[in-house]
Amino acid sequence: MQRRTSVILYLIFCSIFFCSAIFAQKRVPNDTEILSARMAALGGLHSALADDLNTLFSNPAGFRSVEPQFSIAELTLGIYGQADDVAGEMISGMDSSAIEYTYSDLYLLGPIAFGYVGNGLGFGLFNTSNIRSFEPYQTNNTKWTIIEERFLMAGGYSFRIPLPDKWKSSLDIGFLFRVFITTQSLITKDIQEVYKSYSNPLGLINNEPFNLIPGAGINLGILYTYKETFSIGLAARDLAPFIINSYTSFQAFLDGEEPDILNFWVPLDLSLGILWRPQLGRLGRYISDLMLMLDYQDMIDFLTNPYAPSNPLLHISFGIELQLLEIVSLRAGFYHLLPSAGFGLDLLLFSLNMAVFGRELSAEPWGNPIYNYTIGIEFKY
Repeated sequence: MQRRTSVILYLIFCSIFFCSAIFAQKRVPNDTEILSARMAALGGLHSALADDLNTLFSNPAGFRSVEPQFSIAELTLGIYGQADDVAGEMISGMDSSAIEYTYSDLYLLGPIAFGYVGNGLGFGLFNTSNIRSFEPYQTNNTKWTIIEERFLMAGGYSFRIPLPDKWKSSLDIGFLFRVFITTQSLITKDIQEVYKSYSNPLGLINNEPFNLIPGAGINLGILYTYKETFSIGLAARDLAPFIINSYTSFQAFLDGEEPDILNFWVPLDLSLGILWRPQLGRLGRYISDLMLMLDYQDMIDFLTNPYAPSNPLLHISFGIELQLLEIVSLRAGFYHLLPSAGFGLDLLLFSLNMAVFGRELSAEPWGNPIYNYTIGIEFKY
């Protein structure tokens, strides 16, 4: 039995690294991250953390370890970069044309956030909406705004490999299949002009380039846990081919014109993480739980993005969560060498989560940092 287990693990590791080498030729930015306010406060996804619905996105091997959780709906609003400055000027009626920004994004997860994790099973259906504005390099100061809608459906399973009882450990392997479809309107206007025109959305996008992007992918994961106090997880995320059906305009899409077709791959994100949940002793009367997480994310981007890999320090992620009286959660962390913090309230009927966190847009530390805010209302039981 142990020999069979070793063979299975060997094949999984070989397939992960072999696939990463194949798909390194088609590296594209992954702007489709689904990130809850809790994970944002903890420095991103953590491969060894398996205790709620976020396990769908972090590590499918955790479906066996997580306590069963069912999600009905969610509304999480994210304000990225200078979106808050632009929106504030627009609301106040002041001229916002003087605002200089490199990246601005209004992000909404939900209201569709239907899913379940537990007992080795995980599935979900989600939608996200974005209005993202940026200035690409070498475009003579041309600013682009992308209006994007995305639907994601995912489902997977994890199974436990038997270990000797005296080891007091568990070893799980999991997989997750997902399909998604994204619509994008590409507008050669900055975000201020888009905000001013949003009362007439069809007029805004009707004659602008339009993309329809279907895709499918797989996530793989391994999770080892010792005495429920220490875990180590390895997750291969985001490996997915997709097709960009590019139309000259949204009206051309409605008229059924033939699009230009491009094939791409979302690059593989291979991440390794550890989690420590110390025994609290007498402090357990007041502190319900304490977790510390350390990850090295996207650890092979030098293969998947050989022409512009990120500085190794930008891959380090740390998070700490302190739960008080099973109601209040205090969180902190860092990712991309930028800090994050937040809190959560479990109000029985729903939970409220907030976070402030940083992200680095360049490939070097502190080259082009942005700071972001997110708040979410989650109906999970």
